[in-house]
Amino acid sequence: MMVLVLEFASVDSGVYLLASLVATGTCIYVEGELKKTPEGTKQKVELKISAVAQIGNALSYATHSFFQKHGFLYVHNPFVTTSDCEGTGEMFQVTTLFSDAEKMEMELKENPPPSAADIESATLLVKENGNAAAQKKYEKASKEVIKAFVAELTKAKESLSKLEERSKLKPGVPQ
Repeated sequence: MMVLVLEFASVDSGVYLLASLVATGTCIYVEGELKKTPEGTKQKVELKISAVAQIGNALSYATHSFFQKHGFLYVHNPFVTTSDCEGTGEMFQVTTLFSDAEKMEMELKENPPPSAADIESATLLVKENGNAAAQKKYEKASKEVIKAFVAELTKAKESLSKLEERSKLKPGVPQ
C-alpha cells in the first residue's frame, strides 16, 4: 500500500511503501477526504472495489507474513466438507480409528481370516447337526437327547456366524 507521508519523526515528506515505514501488524491512522457517493447508492460511504481489494490484499499479506515469520504453516483445506459430489466422499476419509485399524491389521497377520473351505465345512457341520436334531425329533427321542442335539446345532451355528464375520474383516481403516 502506498502512503503519502506529511510528518513522521524519522522520515522526510514524500510517497513511500507502507511496509518500509512500519512493522507488520502496526495500527496506523489515515487522514483523507471522503467524497460524496453518487445518487442511488445504499450507503453514505462506499469504497470502490479496487480500494477494498487493496485493503484486503494488504491485510492478508500482513497476516500471512507475520505467521510465516513465526514458524506457522498456512493450510487451506476447504475440501473437508459435508458435501459429497459424484462419489468424492469415497476418496477422502476423516477418522480417529487408526489405532484400531493397526490393531486389526496385526491381528489379521497373526491369525488370518478363515478361508472359503473353512466356511464351507462349518456350513456342512450346521446342516449335519440340523439333520441329526430333526431325526431325533422325528424318532420322538427323550427331551434330554433332543436338547443335547439342539445345543450342538446352536453351537455350530454360532461358530459359523463368527467365521463368516471374521472372513469379512479387511486390514486398514474401516470403510
